Amino acid sequence: MRRSALWAIAAIAASSCDPGTVSVELLDYVPSTDAYDFRVVDVETLEDVHHLDGRATTLVGDAELELNYQTFLLQWKDPGYRVAFAAVKSNGALVPEDFDSLAMVSIYYQIERSLLFFEDEGLDSDRLVHMETYYWPKFTIVEAGGEERIMEDNAFYLYATNTDRSFYVFPYAQFGWLPLSMNGGVMTHEFAHAVFDVLVTEPNRARIDGGGISLSASNFLYGLNEGIADAFAVARLGDPDFMSHSIEKGVYSFQCNSAVWKEIVRDASVPMNYAGSYDTAAASTPISQFCPYDIGAFFSAAVYAAELRSEGAPEGEGAIPSAEARSAFSRALLRALDRLGLALSANFELYDLFDLLLEELPDDASRAAMCSVLEELYAIHYAEITGC
Repeated sequence: MRRSALWAIAAIAASSCDPGTVSVELLDYVPSTDAYDFRVVDVETLEDVHHLDGRATTLVGDAELELNYQTFLLQWKDPGYRVAFAAVKSNGALVPEDFDSLAMVSIYYQIERSLLFFEDEGLDSDRLVHMETYYWPKFTIVEAGGEERIMEDNAFYLYATNTDRSFYVFPYAQFGWLPLSMNGGVMTHEFAHAVFDVLVTEPNRARIDGGGISLSASNFLYGLNEGIADAFAVARLGDPDFMSHSIEKGVYSFQCNSAVWKEIVRDASVPMNYAGSYDTAAASTPISQFCPYDIGAFFSAAVYAAELRSEGAPEGEGAIPSAEARSAFSRALLRALDRLGLALSANFELYDLFDLLLEELPDDASRAAMCSVLEELYAIHYAEITGC
């Protein structure tokens, strides 16, 4: 890590600790062009501009830690230090002076936008703990077989304890066109994992960790967690293919549940049928080896198609539901997840969540649209959905 950049003296007048709106020039998604470009945005929740510390998150640099899947322990070797944001003022906006400052203020802004999005859709954010964001930490993973790897080209949310839940953004090696830290969809995806944790996992943590629900239920929740994270990211930006801004399509793939190879870039506007093999994998694969992305991609694509159908919009790759439709489904999904957290069954199935979502949708058109999508894409379980 370039320590000199993290600890540069910030050449800005707004380096005080006074809260308020700060204008910053950074890379952000522009829906009209479906691309990222430099533009001036307002950051609203910073309490300490110089150290990028505010209501949304607190940036921390130079941390070092190890996550060991043999011992299931997270060991901190260096807790890191407060970062310093280096910028110059130009035409009333702060312009980052170096890459690290651009990346770090982008992270803060995208996490802030995610927080405000969920608040606008009805989440009581007081239920969230204040989360640090670790910028470019040295993060070593020790796999169950003893192999070690240092994290790169990734960003994630990690629950450690009831009060220690954080975001991690790692150095990029291959995905440098638009680093993940500057991709608003990626950061909202990670923030959505924190929301899922609060609404669903936390009320049932003892049961989930202690084997109080079935293996298939645990794996379905894992897949759902990925699916709702994509769905909320798409809803916030109106960009069903947000990952492609950072990762080139057709280049990176992975094996999912030892069955088929999957494209790493997921596009919610491409319909995806639910296959019986997903049930088989969920019932027979240890959660440490389970690949959640089939179920996740199916879920986000189903929600996206239902948003389009709810307003009679044309479907297909590149189609975009209106902000009103995306908001209606996001609000309903948040309420459904909150209810799921309070009434999670030991043998949870995905159709249990769809039933809750159907009950929370605001009108007959939305419910009919969701049911028509499920009849097509979720045909093998459609008869088990009581809300259709």
